[in-house]
Amino acid sequence: MGAYTFAKEPPFAITAMSQSPIIGKNFYHGPEYTMIKPCRVVFPCGIVIDDQCVWVVFGRQDHEVWMAKLDKRGLYANLIPVIPKQ
Repeated sequence: MGAYTFAKEPPFAITAMSQSPIIGKNFYHGPEYTMIKPCRVVFPCGIVIDDQCVWVVFGRQDHEVWMAKLDKRGLYANLIPVIPKQ
């Protein structure tokens, strides 16, 4: 998954984004579940932001629900500006 910021006014242009995917320990490792086909997936579902942290709730392998705690200052510091097309 990744992170981005966007303008508060329409058309809500993206202003900055992650330099690379945000991957945590065991995102793509761990139990395997019987499904129609092999599946390695993480899908963000929601966030809560407080003064110090960004909490991300996400599904994993279509069978689990996880929550990640990210340092808000560190996350924002690692975003790169997106230059709008002229």
